[in-house]
Amino acid sequence: MAPNIDFSALSSRKSTKNHSSTFAIQGCSNRPRPMPYDTWGKLEILKDTVKKVKKFTCRRRGEEWAQHLDTLLSELEAPPSTRSVVVVGHTGHGKTTLFNSLLQCPLLTTATRRACTSAVVEVHYDDSLDYRATIEFLSKEAWEEFLSPLVADVHESTTSPSKFPPSDDVQKNLVLGSAATLVQIYPHLSGQLIDKDVSVESLSVHRSVTNMIGSSCEFTATSPAEMEKKLRGYISARQDKNKPTLWHMIKCAKIYGPFQMLATGTVLVDLPGFGDSNLIRVQKADQYLKDADSILLVLDIRRVIDHVDAREYLKKSIKRFVGFDGRAISDSALIIAVTRSDVQINDPQNAVQDQEGQDFLNNINNELDNYTEDIQRVGGGLQAGFEQLEQTLNGLHMQKHSFLALRRAERIRRYVQDLGASIYRAIDKESSAVLNPFSVHVVGSVDYQRLQNFDATQPDPMVFTNVADTGIPALQAQLSSVALHERLEKLMPTLTSFDSMMSEIHQYYKSQVTMDNQYISKATTVLEDLKKYNEITHNERIEGIGGLVDTLICTIQA
Repeated sequence: MAPNIDFSALSSRKSTKNHSSTFAIQGCSNRPRPMPYDTWGKLEILKDTVKKVKKFTCRRRGEEWAQHLDTLLSELEAPPSTRSVVVVGHTGHGKTTLFNSLLQCPLLTTATRRACTSAVVEVHYDDSLDYRATIEFLSKEAWEEFLSPLVADVHESTTSPSKFPPSDDVQKNLVLGSAATLVQIYPHLSGQLIDKDVSVESLSVHRSVTNMIGSSCEFTATSPAEMEKKLRGYISARQDKNKPTLWHMIKCAKIYGPFQMLATGTVLVDLPGFGDSNLIRVQKADQYLKDADSILLVLDIRRVIDHVDAREYLKKSIKRFVGFDGRAISDSALIIAVTRSDVQINDPQNAVQDQEGQDFLNNINNELDNYTEDIQRVGGGLQAGFEQLEQTLNGLHMQKHSFLALRRAERIRRYVQDLGASIYRAIDKESSAVLNPFSVHVVGSVDYQRLQNFDATQPDPMVFTNVADTGIPALQAQLSSVALHERLEKLMPTLTSFDSMMSEIHQYYKSQVTMDNQYISKATTVLEDLKKYNEITHNERIEGIGGLVDTLICTIQA
């Protein structure tokens, strides 16, 4: 049997898919468990404190402080103001998978299901067990503005007589361009002749779109999975070839549900169109970016460290947002999430440069060799022993993968932070201020979902055995705090006022206690004096009575 080596100093994690964590959920159809954000919890405690103070003071001193306390309480209980976090990233960088992980449920269709999100999706918190969605379609004017360049391009780029491409080719992406887009929206154009009857006027009033343009629709669901299925027909780019692709007509899809990460007022926006060839989507994306309070830029880890143009790509991506409309590098204006940290590293020796890391790899590689030899020696002879050895071997492999992934994540984090700082300096050359480090999260969305049992049919995690190591919880906490920080700034006068009132109340009751003590002291003195007086008068009365008796006796005897 291979010797036992204690790896607890380097990794105390155990390989288990059902790892317990703060963010654990018991199935995506259930309401997510509240997250323990300290500041949010302290605000709730403060509200309870104000209520108790009001009850106490009103019982002892009427309504003197009641009005002031009511004002403080109303400000604390006011709904939080919303702050938008716009999530952007190129297709294939894991944006939608990350989005679902942040929300702790499979709300949006991912590419693994042969579809992707093509319309803008806003996700809001709602204190309800159910989920609801509002689909807002473009106005008639906006729809005609959308159709106009498509129709013009079709007529200008085709020679007469020409036909629209067939729906089959469009669905397979064999044909692109304006004609293909019009076939997606209006399937009846498939294979039809392109003539003068194809116009903005005729298409804008076609029966397939008139009941949607300028309107909105709402629907509800009892679970994220049900909501995802209903949303798919509206926001997915892939639809039945005989049905119109609706996402072109949608201004925005707004989803409301018990997403605890958003309870502080943060609104998460999934924004397609970043680096898109679709000009209409690019225009929509630019407007959302201008209005965003924070931007979450999603990058693929392979693009960051392995791509030949990685540095130039990063510079271009970061430069677009740093200094965008005067944005600063701090205060969560730009947050970067590097996805796929849960992809195993094929070249571990180059991934670890320091001696401590090399020593760990050498130790665990030796241990792996020993257990591999034991497995080969035992073979299938002792089933129980063989399974135990195999389980231990798998656990060692996971420790190794996790260690390498965390080291890589730290290296990428520093690299992106340094690059971001240099780009910001290049933009604002006159600034001498000390810059806060870029907020960079290296995350493993797939392993997070597997550890959280999003889907019971999913295999075990590839790299991580600890939810925190996936990086998702830390990113959730920061995004949740985007709106919380602004709320705290607005509440500062309220908190200061409450602190002042508490001092006033304290002084009042302290003085009351002092007055009561003084009264008791004086009363005690008076009572003692009265007691002495009573004793004196009592003795005098006795002596007087005694003298009177003596006088009477003498008189009688005489």
